[in-house]
Amino acid sequence: MRRIIVIALSILLLTALCSCELTCDSPAQGKMHIIVYGNDYRYGTYYPVLDRYGDGYKSQVFYDKSSESVGNASSLRGTVNDAYQVGLALCNLAKSRQEYDAIFMLGVESKSVRGLNATVMNDVSMNAFLDVLDSLVNDVGEDDITIIYFSGHGFGEKSKLPYVSDPASGSYLALRRDSDSTVLYPISKFLRTVESIPGTKILIGDFCYSGALVRAGNVSVTSGEYSNISASKLLKYRSNITESSSVYCLSASRYFEESHEPGDGSHGYFTTVLLEALGWDEETQSLVTPEAMTDNRITLFNIAKYVTKNDSDTRQTPMTSGGSNDIILFSF
Repeated sequence: MRRIIVIALSILLLTALCSCELTCDSPAQGKMHIIVYGNDYRYGTYYPVLDRYGDGYKSQVFYDKSSESVGNASSLRGTVNDAYQVGLALCNLAKSRQEYDAIFMLGVESKSVRGLNATVMNDVSMNAFLDVLDSLVNDVGEDDITIIYFSGHGFGEKSKLPYVSDPASGSYLALRRDSDSTVLYPISKFLRTVESIPGTKILIGDFCYSGALVRAGNVSVTSGEYSNISASKLLKYRSNITESSSVYCLSASRYFEESHEPGDGSHGYFTTVLLEALGWDEETQSLVTPEAMTDNRITLFNIAKYVTKNDSDTRQTPMTSGGSNDIILFSF
């Protein structure tokens, strides 16, 4: 009799578990929001810098205080196409994943996004950029994923800082003010704004000194920058470093390195391998097998791993930090 009761209870328990599995909702899958920004700079054109935020910045290479200009020595001709192709790759991947929307902020040229749930903005001004970020703060849900890719000019430190320093406080994005002037936007302010957006945020930067996106202390200590610091002090310093658990950053370079491109108008070296990781064939304008795909999934970890290993320019080192890098962005 006792055996019969045990069997009966086991059947009831199994039935209850199966019933729960069939009726419980699966984890929510939020919407994906894609923002890509590309702003070319041409030889022979000067862009006066307006110190709008009271955070003055001087640079021997890019910023000439006497003329208050970013000069023709820093021409960039491939950033619009960088952002455009990365945006196409992400949108076409997102179509197979979930509901998504996209904004292509492209300076100089107008591009088609036919067949995609995307909008093209040729206004790449500071105000337009901040308006887009503000809209994300108000419209994004807690289960959503926001990807922001930036290709353009960046300004930052020219030398290594003490290990616990935060490079974001002295680094900037160069954004348009209008057709012939530029504003330096502090990366520290950019990061604070992004952190206020609900859900998971992913920042990908292909610009000089883009490692400032990576939180303090996450510069590679294996390359000898801080070989004079003992292991115990490194561990102590590291324990004091804070980073947002909801923001993941992938940069083309360290905070004191420039991000390089061939100079012929083609993609920067970092973006070239990023597109390979995402499986975007620019020639056919279609998806191929993503180099970062494992088990029919693309994760942040695999993207960062592929980009870091295959960036062909030894003058720059891609860096990562922040939220969980095992997030599954796309599955097939």
